[in-house]
Amino acid sequence: MRAAVFLLCLVCGSATAQHRNNTPPQHQILSSGVLTGADIVAIARLKAKEEGDQFSEDHTIQYVGREFVVDLPARAISVRYDKNTQTLVASTPTMDDGIDLVREEKETRGVGQNAFGAKVAMTKRRGAYYGILLPGKFYSRRPIAFSATLDGPAARSLSAALRLRLRGILVSAANSKSPVLSMPLVADATVDEPVDVWISRYLVAVKFSKAEWLDGRTSAVIKAADIED
Repeated sequence: MRAAVFLLCLVCGSATAQHRNNTPPQHQILSSGVLTGADIVAIARLKAKEEGDQFSEDHTIQYVGREFVVDLPARAISVRYDKNTQTLVASTPTMDDGIDLVREEKETRGVGQNAFGAKVAMTKRRGAYYGILLPGKFYSRRPIAFSATLDGPAARSLSAALRLRLRGILVSAANSKSPVLSMPLVADATVDEPVDVWISRYLVAVKFSKAEWLDGRTSAVIKAADIED
């Protein structure tokens, strides 16, 4: 009987070790050096975790003043082309407070109640976004833009490959010592749009110092410019 119990414990211990090994490692932010996009996301996640614990210290404050470099996802860049002037223009958003680097979202469908109390087929979106807070005021923010004169085929090819790399430092968010600002995206379901949205959004406040437009096909810098306040 003792042998059987001992064998069972060995199996349990082995299974537990395997479970630990299969758990993805937590991202480690180095205490010095230039922060990356993954570091910024990790800082935003840390704020989200500590926000739910009123007794926890705010460990994100230590990252204020740290330098960073981040490559924006392609969806963060809007591109337009004028056939008449053969001008390709790409820019960062002006109608949004931030740029999401990571989006974690789940969508479910079912029957729910809209703002008028009627039962309707409804879609629920829940999740969390992590990214950077764009400097400047909403609706009056100056975009970081790139333009080039190209024929249609060349413009089409480049527009799909354009990437933007931003450099700068982390700063304190408004009315806070922390660099992270919580800005949930909320929308109630309506008759015209039966979608109920609650997305937790954590944006890291930054001050840009330099922008580099890259050709993603070669990683070559096409245009670089300093960014002033």
